[in-house]
Amino acid sequence: MHAVSLQAIDKRFEPGEHVLSGVNLDVEQGELLALLGPSGCGKSTLLRLIAGLEQPDRGTVLLQGEEATQTHPHTRDVAMVFQGAPLYPHLTVRSNLAFPLQCDRRGQRPSRVDINQRIDEASSVLAIDTLLDRKPHELSGGQRHRVALAKLFVRRAGIWLLDEPLSGLDEEARREVRSALVSLHAQLKPTVVLVTHDLEDALHVGHRVAVMDAGLIAQVGPRDALLRLPETLGVAKATTPGTLFMVQGEIDSDGTWCADGSSRQEVGGFAGVSASKTMLACPPDSMHLGGAEGPAGGWEAVVCSVRSLVGRTRVTLELVDPSEVSQRGRLIEVDTAGPSGARVNVGDVATVRIDHERVFMFGLAGEQRRVWPPASEVALARKPVEVSGNAQKPSD
Repeated sequence: MHAVSLQAIDKRFEPGEHVLSGVNLDVEQGELLALLGPSGCGKSTLLRLIAGLEQPDRGTVLLQGEEATQTHPHTRDVAMVFQGAPLYPHLTVRSNLAFPLQCDRRGQRPSRVDINQRIDEASSVLAIDTLLDRKPHELSGGQRHRVALAKLFVRRAGIWLLDEPLSGLDEEARREVRSALVSLHAQLKPTVVLVTHDLEDALHVGHRVAVMDAGLIAQVGPRDALLRLPETLGVAKATTPGTLFMVQGEIDSDGTWCADGSSRQEVGGFAGVSASKTMLACPPDSMHLGGAEGPAGGWEAVVCSVRSLVGRTRVTLELVDPSEVSQRGRLIEVDTAGPSGARVNVGDVATVRIDHERVFMFGLAGEQRRVWPPASEVALARKPVEVSGNAQKPSD
């Protein structure tokens, strides 16, 4: 039995404007699912439908296997943290934690002793025991978010809904709150749906990631599956660490791709691709740099910046002649191996070349679905993206 099951959900706020279109999504018991997508794609609306704060125009919401489409929010075994981790400004942290329990309308209001015990336990787990007598304006951003997680702890609901719980935090606070959420989930094992537009948050926290695009669930799966084999161009944009370099072109009969634009750059190795008009989508790790005096082929670009990242160097370049590609945008990001792997400096002219084994290709018609690489053992053997500190999958 699924903890949450959404079946053929439609939602409109204006006539003819579909916020959600035929959404189907199942969340397993004890799973931590990250709902990833850009602003305006319908993520928060989907969360509010699960909570009962919105009603679908069509479709069914099942919670713990029971029909809940029209049930009142207070009857659902659901707790929600809204974006920005709002707290009652006139109450102390302790009173903020106690208030939801004191107002429980489900006939399950705990005793004062039980409330204090839960607060003490939550404050110990989330390291907020020294903050209990403070007001919200006396807290840092990371502290406010830990208090918001503590509210989930004391509430003890079976399903947690988190709407951008890490937004507005600096990197150190993000890591702290992310770690606190993963630890809290491991201890209590609730079913969690976390909404985020940040790829790193989704990869670190989620057992699975569901990518939303324009009111649809575009793809759901383990993070490696989405990173290696995005089904649509929208999924590739959402799951690429960095910026995709995208170029339109055509495939000829022998599997050679030729770019639109003035340069007519060619890349071979795409035998078996059926679509003719395609979009080549190149993640930063699918390209390499050569000198401008090297062999023919590739795009000439000027180095704008060189940044050392964990285990790699990211080079940002600007096309010398942007008319060489048919897509808007002059900047290209290229990742090279090792923190000092790029032997280029700002102002150098380099040639960007493509490794066809690491790029994606999408048809331009309809949903812009992937036509390369094929879903084969070779494609699945691609090197996974390493992300430290990821949550553990729920045990069977």
